[in-house]
Amino acid sequence: MPLYVALEIEPKFNASDLELARTLWTPQQSFLEYICAKTRGNLRIAFQKVEIIRIIDDFSTLDLDSTPAKGMVPNHFGYIVTGAAFWNANADTIESGERLMSHYRFITGNSCVDIISSATPHYRVLAVAV
Repeated sequence: MPLYVALEIEPKFNASDLELARTLWTPQQSFLEYICAKTRGNLRIAFQKVEIIRIIDDFSTLDLDSTPAKGMVPNHFGYIVTGAAFWNANADTIESGERLMSHYRFITGNSCVDIISSATPHYRVLAVAV
């Protein structure tokens, strides 16, 4: 059974208020940027290192585990996940890495981003020009 542990992201955003706007991956840093129309700000989630990433915008293709998840919070956006199918499918790659890795999952109303990383994400709210 996958276990979800909610990430404390400040300020708090509802998953239904966010939409994935852009992504960037470089050898030095990777980030996801979400638009929040309600607060007129963008949420940027940055990682110093991303080993594996998956972005899904069609939930019917998402390989959600057949067993119920434990720890999911209604309308919550970000989690650290253990025991999920995505992690298990990449176990050989993960175990061959030199560093301890974690599985992060960011869920909105229209997308799901899975990230396996040895780095802890950093969050920042960016102002949007009016």
